[in-house]
Amino acid sequence: MDFRRFLKGYYIVNAILLIVYPVSRVAWIRMTPGLSAADTMGYTRETNFLGILAMIAAIKFYKSATAEQFFMEIFFYGKVFIFGLYIFVDPKISIIYLFASIVIWLFFKLPKYDGPTRMVRIQNEEEFNKLISKETRVGNKVASPSELPYEKMSKMWFVELYVDWADTCQYTKSIWAEFSNKYTTERFGFATVNLQKIPEIAKRFQINTSGLSRQLPTLILFEEGKEYIRFPPIEEKTGKIGRVLKYDKKQLAKYFDLEKRFLATREAAARKS
Repeated sequence: MDFRRFLKGYYIVNAILLIVYPVSRVAWIRMTPGLSAADTMGYTRETNFLGILAMIAAIKFYKSATAEQFFMEIFFYGKVFIFGLYIFVDPKISIIYLFASIVIWLFFKLPKYDGPTRMVRIQNEEEFNKLISKETRVGNKVASPSELPYEKMSKMWFVELYVDWADTCQYTKSIWAEFSNKYTTERFGFATVNLQKIPEIAKRFQINTSGLSRQLPTLILFEEGKEYIRFPPIEEKTGKIGRVLKYDKKQLAKYFDLEKRFLATREAAARKS
């Protein structure tokens, strides 16, 4: 993991907002004559707040799909707890802290992933059709994926469909980049589609891009130019989308059978050469 990406402004200013409370509390106690550590709200209540925050951190560490998601949620809960602590110390300070948190939320967004990747960025629907929707013909008919072994298929594609404004799409980017770096072969590619720029693709694959959507990001595996499997899945009978509790890297690699597809297409390319 490249830890340098956590030295960006978003992480630094949010970390400062978490550190400012203990620093200000200690400074206030030491600079106020006759004030002891047990005065005002007291360390006992602060310890209780810290214990609850530590429990939340442990739960989020287990449930978070990536380090980006973990930090994003810890920053949020940490600021909520500190706002509550400042209310007990001085309501005026709590309002200033709330204002500072809102300003930082407005101007410092979760950074986009800019690490190594082999994902192909698709710019328009025409490029999508040309790149993804290729078919293999058997005689005079188009072959279905079930009729062909991996090595005889046209290029398979794992496609991430996302929007820029959704935090879920941003903090899972590193997972798909890692998949692309690990599993890309000559006949197994990885691509990414921004649905804000190509809304026709969202409509075509029935992906809801509203603020209440449970489909962002959507991952689709294409075989022979057709959708073979997707996540989150859509129930065929009801059309309902299941709630995603976690974008688990290992489970998703298994769900899409990436290792098997990688080995089959790599061996096919080796035999061809």
